[in-house]
Amino acid sequence: MLAAGDWPFLRANAHRWQPLESWADDGAAALLLPRGSGRTLVGVGEPAQLADLLARGPLAGARPPAGVAHVMLTRGTWQLLPDGARAALEQGRPWDWLAADVPPGPVPGEEHVGELSGPDRLDRVYACLEVGYPERGRRPHDDDLTWWGFVGDDGVLAGVAGADVPSANARARGAGVHLEAVTVLPARRRRGVAAAMTAASTRRGLGLAPLVHLGIWSDNDDARRLYTRLGFSVRHRVENLRVAA
Repeated sequence: MLAAGDWPFLRANAHRWQPLESWADDGAAALLLPRGSGRTLVGVGEPAQLADLLARGPLAGARPPAGVAHVMLTRGTWQLLPDGARAALEQGRPWDWLAADVPPGPVPGEEHVGELSGPDRLDRVYACLEVGYPERGRRPHDDDLTWWGFVGDDGVLAGVAGADVPSANARARGAGVHLEAVTVLPARRRRGVAAAMTAASTRRGLGLAPLVHLGIWSDNDDARRLYTRLGFSVRHRVENLRVAA
């Protein structure tokens, strides 16, 4: 029987996801995770096998365990769930998990990318996010991230990218560096800023961990082209589900 940690998607995120409960068999695995004041249910595996595991495990009572408001499953699983469990979950916007394990080639502009430091680093990050990615907001773990920034010749912070770097022990067990909040000021877009930041942070991340990974909305074709060009590939397809009221 495969353990939950044998699945690449779960193993890469293991340092961020500490399960309260888990279920696994040879074809699927599911984790119950804390998320803020609530819980999230995450499942991986082939859709038919995952649907069967969930029906015998966390969704045996039709509704998810108490406190779960968000469910992430392998895309295609929802439609195979028993009627009661399917009715309890509403489909949201799907997303793709991408990863790279080979450094990208040199990208123009990487010399402008560096780690942000100093007591005002988060103020600078948030100033960029509030213009380029306002829906992302501020998150409790932001101070724990390594933040990379692209500073143009004019001294303006044109873009930022956050990197969640696991501990050395977690990296030794296969945890990867997770990139998030890759943001470019609207006025500086389509000038190679995102490519330079992603290339630089990916190269540095792969110097620490076996894998660098991130998520994109499945319909974000511009982001997909960028990351594919830098050596990322889709490793897992996720359907986002909300628990119906």
